[in-house]
Amino acid sequence: MPPGAARRRRISSNRISYHFGSKEALLHEAIAGFFDQWIARVERSMFSAGPSSPREMLERAMTELVDVFGELRPQLVLYVESYPAALREAALRERLADSYARCREVGADMVRRAVAQLGVELPMAPEVIVSVLVAISDGLLLQWLLDPAATPDAHQVVDALAALSVLFA
Repeated sequence: MPPGAARRRRISSNRISYHFGSKEALLHEAIAGFFDQWIARVERSMFSAGPSSPREMLERAMTELVDVFGELRPQLVLYVESYPAALREAALRERLADSYARCREVGADMVRRAVAQLGVELPMAPEVIVSVLVAISDGLLLQWLLDPAATPDAHQVVDALAALSVLFA
């Protein structure tokens, strides 16, 4: 919750402490909840249109990972600002690591589901693919926060990945 938000909503520090232990713990839970909502959003998008090509499924996922930065800006700023704190606070570092682990787990399940629908085999573990896509999304997020106009959209990201696969295949 942003500074002053609890005060504006007339939520006492005692109530926060009772339910979460501290303001920091509430913040940690908010970040983890945001992660879970974002993951669910990607999954809904990937599978909402029914069977399609691998490229279409990837583009739908990347749209929910990349093309939503503007809409999610306040949460994304909070998320990025949590990194320096996580280097000092073991509880936050553990919470973020758990969120990434959940992202990899759910993302790998999405990849397995997509592969089954498409009838193809993967040349590597789905967790590796998901980790790389998350790294791309995180890197684009940082670029977008600094220079939105220079950050590629989901379609451009998928085109770039396709171009790389041609170069290195």
